[in-house]
Amino acid sequence: MDASVTSRPVLVVWEHGGNLGHVARLLPIVDELLRRGQRVVLAVGQPSAVGPLFAHHPQVKVLQLPQVVVPLTFSNAAVCPADIWLRCGFASPPHAKVCAMQWVVLFEDLDPAVVLVDASPMALYATYLAGIPCLVVGHGFELPPLMPGQNFTPWESDISARTEYSELVLKSALIGLANALMPEMPSASTRVTRLREATSVGALLELVPHALCAWTELDHFDRDKDTSYFLGPIWNSLPHAQPLVWPDKPGAKVLCYIGLVDKSLDLLWQALQNFGANVVVLSPAGHDWACEAARGWGIVVSQQPVLLESILPGCDAVIGHGGMGFTSMALHAGKPVMLLPTQLEQGLLAYQLGRRGLAVNITNCLDKAHIKTRVTQLLQDAALSQRAKEISMRYADFSPKQPVELIVNKLLGTITATLPNSSME
Repeated sequence: MDASVTSRPVLVVWEHGGNLGHVARLLPIVDELLRRGQRVVLAVGQPSAVGPLFAHHPQVKVLQLPQVVVPLTFSNAAVCPADIWLRCGFASPPHAKVCAMQWVVLFEDLDPAVVLVDASPMALYATYLAGIPCLVVGHGFELPPLMPGQNFTPWESDISARTEYSELVLKSALIGLANALMPEMPSASTRVTRLREATSVGALLELVPHALCAWTELDHFDRDKDTSYFLGPIWNSLPHAQPLVWPDKPGAKVLCYIGLVDKSLDLLWQALQNFGANVVVLSPAGHDWACEAARGWGIVVSQQPVLLESILPGCDAVIGHGGMGFTSMALHAGKPVMLLPTQLEQGLLAYQLGRRGLAVNITNCLDKAHIKTRVTQLLQDAALSQRAKEISMRYADFSPKQPVELIVNKLLGTITATLPNSSME
């Protein structure tokens, strides 16, 4: 048992994000905490969906976290980190105040020794408000740099005014929230004052330690590459994942990890078929009829969780949406990558990897010539393949266990520092 274990739990919080990438990142961290004998409690946005994924750890309690109860509507798409935080509840200071105080009550009930926050801005805010040790974990999109003006669409030339406006709205909201909290938390006046002064996403993140789970080459932004909190990506197979072997067919082996929800990828299947590719699609969240339609192209489609370690090494190229875990895993294996982003976070990573020469991207699934060009690049571009091999060699000694152990060490080190008489050890 680790010397820093305490009866007080580590509270792990995850609220936002609709895919399984967050779970794949948190599972090995929870596993390691439990292996070292530490109690763990999960507070999540959707306990009914997340609970079964931790069913192999029945000692882990899964709770519903406090949420801003009034739905907020936004007419424009999010273009910067400030927009994300406004959508996470900060746009309405009165309702954000209620939620923050609910977090404080939850902290009083659970008495956590430390909180690990993943994609939960309101929980991050509340942990600092309550004076509870906290570590924020995420990749570049979730942990943007401190510099103002960061945006999610750097390919657009007229985005600076919208970004500046959103940052000003968030600044006003955060000042209003801190002012509203001051009478409620007189004992925390110093912390509330600092919250009032931290009026941007980057400034709030700087109030607490954070761990960036990515390599510098896979950062969503251009920032100081010497930043010490680049720990490296975490990937992990989900519970009940099974091995899968390649079909005994000729042609280049192309592994696709994508969600099949319609027939919009028919031109991609056609282009791969024209190259004689041996295609396997992993689509655990795919719609049955869409998966069946893909099988009509002679493609093997698995709708069950698959051990990626069993099939990824044998492929010649990879196609994905742009999730951090799978993209990192593919480049670590030295595979050329093509990305088909379906949401903002993936689109920004695809853009950055494209300009860094680490991926080719499909921007229009209905343009036959465009898709043919991209598939040709994926399968025949020697420079793309070489850059993937260079990443693989650069991180040959890397294991996702390394950032997991660093994060757990940080968490347990924080616990040790707060134990009675810890300074005398």
